[in-house]
Amino acid sequence: MGEAGARVGFSLLASSPERVETFTSAGGTYRSPAGQIESIFFPGYDRALDQGGVPEFLRQWSDAAGRELDPQTATAFLANDPVALRAYFRRSEDEPGIPEAVLRTMDTPTLLLASTDDPLRHADCEQAARLMPKARFHALPGRNHSQTLIPGSPVLEMVNSFIASTREQ
Repeated sequence: MGEAGARVGFSLLASSPERVETFTSAGGTYRSPAGQIESIFFPGYDRALDQGGVPEFLRQWSDAAGRELDPQTATAFLANDPVALRAYFRRSEDEPGIPEAVLRTMDTPTLLLASTDDPLRHADCEQAARLMPKARFHALPGRNHSQTLIPGSPVLEMVNSFIASTREQ
């Protein structure tokens, strides 16, 4: 699961762990995203979405990153309605996150992946792995937040290996 999916997954682990056999988060967090959206994208992301839609948002994000966004990320964002995306980002500011005391009780086998050039998510994933009894953390070297899953084959290998190892136990 990515950013939003990770929050859903962590919430599911907290409320109904019996419904989850294994959990994988790639570039996600258990913490509230309040105040972090600008650091993930760029200052003024909301204005860009409001005034120019997703294409303008992508142009400014690319400018802020100092490089072209990969085609997969651009395509995924272009499939979004800018009004819905703005609403999601605004609502994210109100999400409470999962308390660290609750993480200590989560004993579902968990794989946490984060890019080395994504300092917020990297630190969050390392911390969650320290707190969760059956969590493993793997850093993805040389990637930033938007590159967490690109290229995908090494990530898929890690996930498949993780799932296979949980079945062997």
